[in-house]
Amino acid sequence: MCGASCAGDELVVLAIQAGALFALSLVLALPVTRALARARWPRRAPRAALVLWQAIGLAGGLGLLTAGVTLTAVGAGAHWRSAVLTAWRAWPHLGFWGWAGLVFTVCMAAWLVIVAVTSTARVVRARRGHRERLAMIARAGRLSEARDRDVLLVEHPVAAAYCLPGIRPQVVVTRGALTTLRAKELGAVLAHERAHARGHHHLVTQPFIAWARTFPFLSHAREGLEAVDVLVEMLADQLALRECEPQDLASALRRLNGIAPNASTTSDSGTTSKNGTTPGTGTASHAGTASTTDSPPTTRPPGTANALSSEGTSKGVDTTGAAGASRGAETSKGADTSSTGAAYPAAADLRLRTGVRLARLEGGTPPLARGAVAAVYLAAGLLVLGPPVLLVLS
Repeated sequence: MCGASCAGDELVVLAIQAGALFALSLVLALPVTRALARARWPRRAPRAALVLWQAIGLAGGLGLLTAGVTLTAVGAGAHWRSAVLTAWRAWPHLGFWGWAGLVFTVCMAAWLVIVAVTSTARVVRARRGHRERLAMIARAGRLSEARDRDVLLVEHPVAAAYCLPGIRPQVVVTRGALTTLRAKELGAVLAHERAHARGHHHLVTQPFIAWARTFPFLSHAREGLEAVDVLVEMLADQLALRECEPQDLASALRRLNGIAPNASTTSDSGTTSKNGTTPGTGTASHAGTASTTDSPPTTRPPGTANALSSEGTSKGVDTTGAAGASRGAETSKGADTSSTGAAYPAAADLRLRTGVRLARLEGGTPPLARGAVAAVYLAAGLLVLGPPVLLVLS
């Protein structure tokens, strides 16, 4: 009597756990993603915010997989470990819920792997082609203007600088950037790009590209990708400040985005930096955003570099740094869409998002308190450990 009753109670607990894990994944993928993408505190601690984003993505995937395994255990009427190990033998007795959990787990795992592999392969292939085209139009060597040997120079009047990521990351600048920027500004831009290269920031954005491709019908996934993009840029800014002054990087960002020194941008936040810049949300335009004039460039929709595209540069790569090289490298020439299928933001939106970086560089965004940063890291750890621990303890 007690044995049957206890077994029934255990199955009820397993069913509740499966439901809780499904609910956790949905909450992380929908309201939590949207809330974090629209929050303003991440710009005050970009590194911690990126760790939290990674934890949310990982916890969401683990939650779905562990929920499927738990549901299989419910159908098998056994502990999840026994259900998984004996599923091939006990499949006639799994029942509806057992089959549902098993099929869901296998299909979800296969789909996640396939999307991740195909997305990564597409990006790698695009970067390889981009490198081949660069080899034809660019020259490497000591740039007297930059005093660097590790920079590829493209002889083109469009002002652009970017990092082409990979096993051997490559920093690329155009002649237009050299003529547009002063020496200290150019040094700041190169420090920013080298921060992308050293940190392999494309690996940070790649899971979110795969996530957006896995659920293309979810605007939340695109919002998450855009938010991660801007945080990656802010992190590169933060690392670059070890080698340059914030005012030099801010000045370069303004010049390359066609923003006058004292011009302000507007957003719904109502907060401005000391130089009148208002932070926005979403994807930041990059320090190497293309422009068509010398100093300063006129306002041009950042995110497009038609002149460079005509010489073989993948559109989008030269304007959004490590994140853009992951997304923009997949963009076909002449198509102004990202790899997720969403259109590039309008120039006005990119101007607002550039304001996020300018606000931090120009003193309008104070850093997050250490205690709050520690709490973010703790929350990230708990999110990642939660689903597997719950599965093991069940």
